[in-house]
Amino acid sequence: MLFAVLEWRFPAAAQLETASGRIEWERSTIDSYYFGLQGEERMFVLYRKGDPEQKLQAALHDAVAYPARVSFDPRQRGGAALLSGQFYPVYMVSVGGKPVLPLETVRSYYRHDNLVALGLGLLFMLAGGWRTYQCATAIRRYPLDQLDQLE
Repeated sequence: MLFAVLEWRFPAAAQLETASGRIEWERSTIDSYYFGLQGEERMFVLYRKGDPEQKLQAALHDAVAYPARVSFDPRQRGGAALLSGQFYPVYMVSVGGKPVLPLETVRSYYRHDNLVALGLGLLFMLAGGWRTYQCATAIRRYPLDQLDQLE
């Protein structure tokens, strides 16, 4: 269900709004790239799960000669652990009028990351079930009130 919710939450191209300007400030973490555009009140974040090769981040960082244009969903926003304010996730970046990556490529990166998380979740759920079964079998075999009689 979580995978379905994450897939449903990814915005369509028609839902995206755009903002443009030169990079005013930037902060990079292990999994995110936070930035602000000159003349824009909103702050943005580019998640690594949508940009594993960091092509979008590199394009934003190197956009000196041309202003960058970012596409984001205005309904989605969230905070950052070390930065104050609300950040809008970016799904498309274009520099000089040329898109860096198409939206479908970014969607496929998100889907891949979500599928890996789904697989790991199922694996851990099965491992937890197996451990619970082992504990239940051990308790049936050695009841707690009889542990002092074991040698």
